[in-house]
Amino acid sequence: MRSRTVGTDDRVVVRCHTDVLGVAASTRLVYVLSTRGLLLYDRVLSRWRAPSSRVDDDLELAGVARLRNAVLAADPMEEAVWIGVPGALVLYRAQIEQVQRITVVGQPELIAFARGDTDAYVRASGQWLRISRAGFVTPLVGGIGNVTLVWPPQLGDVYQQYPALRGQLPFLLRDESAPAGGFASVTSGTLSPDQSSDVWIGTRNDGLWRVDANFMHAERLRYGVLDDMIGAVAPGGEGVWTAGQGSARGGGLTFVHNDLQRFTWIDGGASAAFAGVRTTALAVRASRVWAGTDRGVVRVQLGAPTGVTAWGALHGLPSDVVSAIVPRDNGAWVATSRGLAFIRDTSSNLSVRTDAIPVALVGQPVRSLLLVADTLLIGANDGLYVLSAREPLPDGGGMTPRRVWSAQPALDRPVQALATSDSLLLVVTDRRAVILSLREVIRPSIRPERGSVDSVLSRELISERDLASVGTVVAAAMDERSIWIAGSRGVLALARDGGVLRVLSVGTELPGDVTALALDDEWAWVGTNNGLVRVRRARAGGLP
Repeated sequence: MRSRTVGTDDRVVVRCHTDVLGVAASTRLVYVLSTRGLLLYDRVLSRWRAPSSRVDDDLELAGVARLRNAVLAADPMEEAVWIGVPGALVLYRAQIEQVQRITVVGQPELIAFARGDTDAYVRASGQWLRISRAGFVTPLVGGIGNVTLVWPPQLGDVYQQYPALRGQLPFLLRDESAPAGGFASVTSGTLSPDQSSDVWIGTRNDGLWRVDANFMHAERLRYGVLDDMIGAVAPGGEGVWTAGQGSARGGGLTFVHNDLQRFTWIDGGASAAFAGVRTTALAVRASRVWAGTDRGVVRVQLGAPTGVTAWGALHGLPSDVVSAIVPRDNGAWVATSRGLAFIRDTSSNLSVRTDAIPVALVGQPVRSLLLVADTLLIGANDGLYVLSAREPLPDGGGMTPRRVWSAQPALDRPVQALATSDSLLLVVTDRRAVILSLREVIRPSIRPERGSVDSVLSRELISERDLASVGTVVAAAMDERSIWIAGSRGVLALARDGGVLRVLSVGTELPGDVTALALDDEWAWVGTNNGLVRVRRARAGGLP
C-alpha cells in the first residue's frame, strides 16, 4: 500500500467558527478570530479566503486555536494581523502565508501602532513592549513616552461613531430561525479603514456580520460547521449536510456548499434535538433531513424552524442506538443496535408522530443499510440480508429478510458498510472488502453445500492488511470511477480502472479520527472528530 500526501490547495479543513472573539479590517481583508482559529474574508471579492491546512497547523502550534479571549489588530503597513495570545504575540502575514510567534511575558492586552513606525506597541500584563517585525522585544521602562499611538478601531469606536447602532444592533442581527426570534450576542466589532460605514461585527453563536451603518442593513457571513466533531455527513445537491457528536454548545445541522462560501445552519428547534447527542447517520429526501443518533431518530423539516420530530425506544424503535437510516417518501428504514425498524411518515402535519414498527432481526445489531430500487440490503452482525422494501404491516408481520449466502467466509462476518454503482455491490466487513454482482445478490439464492459453487460471485479488492491499517470501518462509497473506504484511522481510495491504492492517514492528512464519508463528482468529504475535510478527487476518481 502506498501513501501519498494531498497538496494543501486540494485539502481544506472546515471547523466550527460560530463564536467570534475579535475582528480586524484592512483595505483588502477582514481578519476573524474565533475560538477555533483565524479566518480571512476578502472584502474586494466578497468571499472567504480561509488559510491552507498548513497555515492552520502553524497557527494552532502558535497558540491561535481554542482561545477564550484574545486581542488582535490589522497591520497598517502590510497585509498582516497581530494576535495576542497567552505568552506570545503572533504575526500572520497573509500575502506570503507566514506565521511568526514572538514570546512575551503574560497576556497581551492592547496592540497599537505609531505613525511612520514599523514596530508594534503592545501592553502585556501592565508592561509596555515595543516589538519589531523581526521579532525583537524591547521593554519600555516608564511607558511609551511621547509616542502618539494609533489604535485599531474596536467595538467601542463603532458605537461612538454610530450611536444608533448600540440600540439597533440586536434587532439587525436577529436570528429568525431561533426560538422566539433570538438575538445574536455581540462580542466584537471594527470599522473598515477606507469606508467607516462598513462595519464588521463578531457574535457568539452566529459568526460574522457585515453592517451598513448608514442604511442600517446587516448581512450574515457565516463560515464553518455548527459542531466540528463530525458525527455524520450526507450528500445534498451542491454540497453536503453534516451533524455533530453533541460536543457543541448548541448543535444542529449544517449544509456546506462545495465552494466553501455558503454555509446554512439549521439550529432553532433542531438545537435542542441535537444538543449532547451523537449523530451516527444522516440522509436527505425531498425537504426532510433524517438523522440517526445514539438517542433515536430525529427528522427535521427544512424551512420550518419548529418542524423537528424525534423517535426513540419509547416510540417503537428496537433501540435508541441508530447506526443507519434510509428515507422513503412514506417514511424511513432504521437500523439499530437491536434490529431493523420502519417509521411510517405520511402525515403533512409535522406534529403527528407515528410509532416505529420493529420489522426484522430483532435483538441483532444491524450496522448498515442500502436501498436499491425496491430492495433493501441489510448489513447485520452475522452477514448480508435482502428484504423487499414495501411498507410493512402495522405489526411488522409478513416481512422476513433473506440471507445472502456465499461459500467464501467473506459474508459470514459483521457487515460494516455497503455501497453500489453500476451493477456491482461493495460489501465491507470487519476484515474484508469484496465486490459482488448486484443481480446475483438480489435474486433468490440457496445456501450452498460444502464444495459447491458460490451462490454469489465475489472478488476481493483490498487485502486484509491494508483494510486493517485504517482501523474500524465506518463508511464506504463507490461510483463509476473509484471506491473509497473510511476507517477510524484513515481513508483508502482505489480507482476502478486499476489505479494504485491511495490512503489519507490520521495525524498527517487528516486532523482527527474518521467518522463519516461522502462523495460527489469533484470532492470527497471526510468527517472527523476535529473538523470536516474537503479533498479534491483526481480525474480517475480517487486521490491525486
